Amino acid sequence: MAWAGPDLDRKYTLESVGFLRTWDNVDGLFVEYMAKAFRDYFASQSRFRVQELQKADDVLVRAKIPYSELIQDPAVLQQISKSLRVETLLRSRVWKEGENYRITFDWIHALKNEQLATHTFVYSPEPNAKDFGGDRLKERVADELKALFRKIPFQGQVTGRDGDWVTIDLGTSALKKGDTVILSTLEDVRIHPMEKSIVEWNFAETGRAEIDQIEERIAFGKINAESPNRQISRFQKVTKILPKQDKVETPAITSQSTEEAEIEDRREAPRLGWVSGGIHMGGFTRDYTSSSGTAGFMGGGFLAGAKASSQLWLTRQFFVEGSFYYDFFGYGQRDLSTGSPSTLTSAGGMSGSASGFSLYAGYSYLATGHFFGPKAWVKLGLRSTGYTLPVAVAENLGPSSFSSILALGIGGDLPIRDRLGAVVSLDIGLFRSGGETGFSSGVPDGADDVQMFLGGYYKWDTRLALRVGVEVVANGATFSTGSTVLSMRSISFAPSLQYYF
Repeated sequence: MAWAGPDLDRKYTLESVGFLRTWDNVDGLFVEYMAKAFRDYFASQSRFRVQELQKADDVLVRAKIPYSELIQDPAVLQQISKSLRVETLLRSRVWKEGENYRITFDWIHALKNEQLATHTFVYSPEPNAKDFGGDRLKERVADELKALFRKIPFQGQVTGRDGDWVTIDLGTSALKKGDTVILSTLEDVRIHPMEKSIVEWNFAETGRAEIDQIEERIAFGKINAESPNRQISRFQKVTKILPKQDKVETPAITSQSTEEAEIEDRREAPRLGWVSGGIHMGGFTRDYTSSSGTAGFMGGGFLAGAKASSQLWLTRQFFVEGSFYYDFFGYGQRDLSTGSPSTLTSAGGMSGSASGFSLYAGYSYLATGHFFGPKAWVKLGLRSTGYTLPVAVAENLGPSSFSSILALGIGGDLPIRDRLGAVVSLDIGLFRSGGETGFSSGVPDGADDVQMFLGGYYKWDTRLALRVGVEVVANGATFSTGSTVLSMRSISFAPSLQYYF
């Protein structure tokens, strides 16, 4: 069943868990105690996204059917899981037996109606204890939850891969820098036909990675061994953690030379930001017409130039970003009334240039919580664009400039495969102005300032990427209460190299 590995890896992600209201046979004595103990335990770990089920609990408690029956009904649990978008549920039940309490925890994959693990223990409160549900119970619950989760033979999973680096959904509470994680794919799961509980997990090791950087809920690891028959990929499991002092060196199963491997080992995950440089090749158009479009001039020419950009990360989410570009182009135009080339165009044509800069501050939303995953961003700042052309008043020709003292930028980055991804961005001026220099068509009534990029990228490693796409810059202004319209547009093919540091 080797073919089933990726499907099973994805099926058993087990990233989110919701804990149901505790049932007991002592008039709800344990409800608040257990809820507090669960919150404290999950707050100190990084493996799960935890969701409280207060709304579901309230509905179930008010139902006519006894709560003890509802929380054992697969259909009810499945509906809770679907409605609240939680993969697994933690069910807890308490029975008073003499002076002791028997407590059972069930970990349930509700959507699939499978019991992942169950764990039962006996809690004996101290005689005449005033703090019945205090630290002693909380510590005992934490220990027994650890025992429950240890019954699943993996501790976390791969959330993304970029070249020879992987991200793992375990943080500082589980890993230390220098630890080695053993990664495996899930080959087979055996389920009891009557009890619907998992009785056996079968894994195949795919490789190993050394942890290089750890945050509160995520870690970055450098792959140092990989099976020639199975590649490490997203959703595969962390089946064992080897502490740094106990680590057994395993040679990487790759075709890299020793020198190449040493170079790779010196590389680190990006921490500060990126810089990029690239070129523009495309077309430039300029329209200076009446509002009806029947009189005026239209022209354009081939455009070429270069652009440099940089982004500095203030935190994992917040950043500042700046860019500058300079393009030059040949230019010719024609008279819309006669259809003939303009005088300057007939005399041999002209040349012009366009330049612009921007400065933003922004916020990135990491959809899966890690840098190499899908992300979206929003940013605010200022933009300025200028166009240089010869002054010819008779042909309504001359330099112009546009600026936005407040511009909005939105965009997104979507990884498609290990090294490939798509990116889109749109910048729009909110408070904008525009005008001409050298001649004037009147007072501008309004201005437009828009820039858009649509393309993709290929990453050689975590440091260097090639980005390719189409960039559109559009500016315009309306003069003299709408009687004259000026618009400038450039559409260019824009490859660039992006270096992360």
